[in-house]
Amino acid sequence: MEFKAEISKVLKRYKAFWSYDEVDDRPVVQINIPLKTDEQKVSVGASLDKILSYYEEVFKERQELLDDTIPIISTFRFFGHTLLPSLLGAPVSFGGGSFWSEPILEDLEDFRDLQINWQCDNYRTFQDFCTHFSEKAKNRFCVPQHLAKSPGELMCSLRDPEKLIFDAYDRPDLVREFGQKCLSLSVEYSKRIIEHVELTEIGDGHIYCYSNWIPRDTVCFSEDYTSIWSPQFYDEFVRPLDVSFIKSFAVSNMEWHSGCFHIFANMPKVDAIEFNLDPIHSSIIDVFPDLTPYVGTSKILIPCKKMEVKTVIDTFGVKGLMLVTHCETVNEGNRLLENIIEWTQEYKDKRLKHRQK
Repeated sequence: MEFKAEISKVLKRYKAFWSYDEVDDRPVVQINIPLKTDEQKVSVGASLDKILSYYEEVFKERQELLDDTIPIISTFRFFGHTLLPSLLGAPVSFGGGSFWSEPILEDLEDFRDLQINWQCDNYRTFQDFCTHFSEKAKNRFCVPQHLAKSPGELMCSLRDPEKLIFDAYDRPDLVREFGQKCLSLSVEYSKRIIEHVELTEIGDGHIYCYSNWIPRDTVCFSEDYTSIWSPQFYDEFVRPLDVSFIKSFAVSNMEWHSGCFHIFANMPKVDAIEFNLDPIHSSIIDVFPDLTPYVGTSKILIPCKKMEVKTVIDTFGVKGLMLVTHCETVNEGNRLLENIIEWTQEYKDKRLKHRQK
């Protein structure tokens, strides 16, 4: 691949991650670096030519960095979490460098009339976006699988979250019916964006919109409203939907936020946990007690500071581990990767000695 020369080694690391196999030189590592290329060049609404020019500059800046970030044209940057709500008629607002959909269910009972409009302008724009860049990719970069939409997140996108919580007290049966409708819509949408959109197929899988390789038929999703739900609300109204949603796909990758630590124990089992650190916690080490129970049961993607990487490896091991960190330059990033190779070997040696005792 033009912008990732060692793509075969990168894919080998990702496949070891997903198979929970022994790693070769090191676990999967993605490194973010400051870019000279101005990201303001490509706000929402930029032309496709301008978007391509921007990303080619970014790929060239990162080309000598030997991490496992796979070069993509990001769909998330231009469509975010708003695609499915927009197909259901929700207006999309822009501001402050971001965009979001507006709730449309003033009366909860109106959910029964919801249908996905696959002919709407926003979906056609999304399809054209993927098709255009698939034609341009040609073993240079990848067009990724877009973020799926979980049923609980869709519920709170269509109905104001605070109103929904009151609905759960006043009309619990109606909320459950609404949840089943959102489950049906979420599965329909999430399968469609995997199966009927032109994506880069590589190594019997796809690239996810966060630049990491995933096996075919992997659903990648989040429940971003878990921070405002009680464990009781999640257990009764959302968890059964998540369980059914996960079972609808061969592989599951769920995004957890550290602000939702109060609900971790209630989350259903998934193949991989993609962890995000919210401002409520200053360090990944703060949430180690909440995450370590999942070692060996789910693969884990962990964001951490450069000085925390060795601690993460020593705590979580290297099987089923993916690290995301930050360095100031390409050279600094490559030095860190060399250190991670050493720390990986040290960890493996220690484990071998422990087994031989």
